Amino acid sequence: MKFLFRNNETHVEALDFKKLSKVDKNKEAIRRATFTNVEYKGIYKALRTYCAKSHKKIDEDERLTREIVRHYILIATSSSLCVSEQRQLRWSDVDIERRQTNGKQRVLAKIRVRAETSKVRNNRVFIAEAESTLNA
Repeated sequence: MKFLFRNNETHVEALDFKKLSKVDKNKEAIRRATFTNVEYKGIYKALRTYCAKSHKKIDEDERLTREIVRHYILIATSSSLCVSEQRQLRWSDVDIERRQTNGKQRVLAKIRVRAETSKVRNNRVFIAEAESTLNA
């Protein structure tokens, strides 16, 4: 408007708008949101069905591919890994532990994220529990 006013293209020098307050959309909370126990249970049950041996139309290679996809999704939903960090994991980054707790077998995966593959260049370790042993 000031440019137009200086060049005699308009008689209005400026427009006076009411100042609006900033709206906090809490983007960080949305970005960091995780699944509820009910949502997670629905995901792992659907993935179990997706990989079931009872599917007559899929061969063993297809079933194994589905199992890999299933584990990829389960790790993604229950960890703080970025997609690039998860894609760069190696088998040597994962240790499987079986523990007996209250007469119940628990399967735990200790996953190490190497600094060179981390988005923030820090090593970190977290423990993931197999979905069959969750109480969700």
